Amino acid sequence: MNTASKSVEYSYADLYALQDTISDIIREGLVIISERPLRDDWCIYLNNAIFASANIMINRVVIRLYEYNEDMIAGFRRYVYDSPMLVFEHGPQIVWGGQ
Repeated sequence: MNTASKSVEYSYADLYALQDTISDIIREGLVIISERPLRDDWCIYLNNAIFASANIMINRVVIRLYEYNEDMIAGFRRYVYDSPMLVFEHGPQIVWGGQ
């Protein structure tokens, strides 16, 4: 049996752990935002993130942002979470609560 292997920078376990961490931050942040006001800067960058997903093909965790530009990426890294495992893509805006 021929089994091909590829050396990667981050393990699957690391990618999925970061995916879960970012997803928890987004989910908890949405609850906190609905319960009480937050600092505008953190809130803006957290609300812009749609979701995080581990992508084993590129060996990174992808954060989809509906407002996709360098300022939003830098703000997310500064106020929400920063890791060399993160990459960012454009995604559609989601309105929570059916509004």
